[in-house]
Amino acid sequence: MPTSRAPRGRAPRTTGWGLAAALVLLAGCSGTAVPDGPAPGPSYSAGPITEAQYVAIVRAVYACMVDKGYDVEDVSRRTDGVTYGFQFSGSGTGSGSLSGQQDLVECEERYGLMAAEIAFQDQVALSGAEREAVYGQLIACLDAAGVTGITSASTALDVGAAIESLERSGADVSAATTCWTQYSTQLFGSLG
Repeated sequence: MPTSRAPRGRAPRTTGWGLAAALVLLAGCSGTAVPDGPAPGPSYSAGPITEAQYVAIVRAVYACMVDKGYDVEDVSRRTDGVTYGFQFSGSGTGSGSLSGQQDLVECEERYGLMAAEIAFQDQVALSGAEREAVYGQLIACLDAAGVTGITSASTALDVGAAIESLERSGADVSAATTCWTQYSTQLFGSLG
């Protein structure tokens, strides 16, 4: 069964069905041994980041997970059309009692993936007329999924609250989650 982790610091969040699961952050990398101690290869701490640099960091995390003994799928672009990730399964062999999520966090921290991904998302978030056009697509998608009242002035938190409200009513929110996953990063950057 693939393992995934919800991103830190992202809105919206729901309970129950797990909008956070729809906002899954699945890290990724290549395949060289990563020793304990100082991290060889790409790493990120701050500043502008290119797509190539970001993908290299994802691939470094991928390699770290492979080295820990997990079965890891290829790095690919996520459904948001912006970020990259991978899925993994298995119990791993490199860290004894640590769970897959703990191993993933360790690998991500080693290469600064969370900061790199946030910087990349914020750099590629749309603005102006292009953002308005994509926001219109999100609104139409959410309307079709039963989420109403969203306008181009709505924030990420507003959209999350609307989806949570629909969920509390007992409705199936899987279509709304798909809408959010597809458009949120383009519209809200790391807040999406």
